[in-house]
Amino acid sequence: MRLRLTHVALGVVITLGASALVYQIGFRPGMLHAGSPQASASQAAPSPLESPRPALLAAAWSGYKHRFIQPDGRVIDFQRDQMTTSEGQSYAMLRAVWMNDRPTFEVTWRWTQNNLGDPTHSHIGWLWGKAADGSWRLVDANSASDADEDIALALLFAAHQWSSTYRPAAIALLGRIWDEDVATVAGQPYLTAGNWAPGAAGGPVLNPSYFAPYAYRIFAEEDHAHPWGELVDTSYKAVQACTDAPLDSNAGRLPPNWCALAVATGAAHLAPGMSQSSDYGYDAFRVMWRVALDAQWNLEPRAVRYLNSHSIVLLDSWRQQGKLASEYTHDGAVRNPNEDPTVYGGAIASFLVVDRNAANQMTTRLEATAKSSGQNGTYFGTSTNYFEQNWVWFGLAFAYGALRNLDR
Repeated sequence: MRLRLTHVALGVVITLGASALVYQIGFRPGMLHAGSPQASASQAAPSPLESPRPALLAAAWSGYKHRFIQPDGRVIDFQRDQMTTSEGQSYAMLRAVWMNDRPTFEVTWRWTQNNLGDPTHSHIGWLWGKAADGSWRLVDANSASDADEDIALALLFAAHQWSSTYRPAAIALLGRIWDEDVATVAGQPYLTAGNWAPGAAGGPVLNPSYFAPYAYRIFAEEDHAHPWGELVDTSYKAVQACTDAPLDSNAGRLPPNWCALAVATGAAHLAPGMSQSSDYGYDAFRVMWRVALDAQWNLEPRAVRYLNSHSIVLLDSWRQQGKLASEYTHDGAVRNPNEDPTVYGGAIASFLVVDRNAANQMTTRLEATAKSSGQNGTYFGTSTNYFEQNWVWFGLAFAYGALRNLDR
């Protein structure tokens, strides 16, 4: 679970209004509208803008590097005692490769190898920071599978865009993900939350926001030693099962932060020992972005069906109140009514698939959180909130069509 400041920061410095969005949804004008959130697989993907890196994304990337990435490549989370996570390193690597910023990519990857783990020798630990003895070092060597897959994807993109020398580390990391993070459930492979999760008491522990079927398709093309296509299928099975299962409520309407599976049957149940694990919160909002990216890149019908079915709570909140709550319960009730642009980074991706008008409005809302700090670039909302900076950027980049599959 994540605890985040909830706020809305206003002030536009760069105008890239929602009218700048260009879509190619594959339907006649007027077929998709706010009152009827329906879409077919061919309606899923907004096409890129003429510029793959709009000015706001570039300015925000400059600001992010200035505030959060040290010269040696360490990404700092200032709201978490200046700790560094594999997640933070992975986000920086993905953004760098999408922004065609090889120097930043290189230094961030080098720090990751030297301090969190080199996949050619070990898995990547997820948490680095100040230990109890006062030293700064790796304080939790367990892996986080979302960061691992994002790093592997970034490395493969870098291999295609810049140099094949990045590919061996990516392939080694894919092997470690498969060997350490994948569990067999009802005779099929499922991605769990990390190397600690396959054998957890009560069944393998999943974080649905870690499932990245768009990435597994790329991994399947690059790594023929493992059946990544099966992981695409079980990711959709698992996210649907975890969303539909009652968990601790009468009905499931939104994906949970965490869930667990019965090894014999694959049935989803509450993940033990985790606070508010069934909530749609600061983990689960990312499900929408990852599923929508598979719809955008691959026109995956299961992604479109899922978003049409499970974006309704968010769409209703947006239409009726003009905002989203930052956290909801599993059955769709408001948990935390405060507005936080961070979670819009996931919602905007799903809205682009199911309701273009809502997506346009949310794009404008997110753009309004941008603030300029002159030569130090642009930031969104609270300048020290690393998680917000990343997810507002990922959401807008999705809306602008700037998240290209660089493996093609």
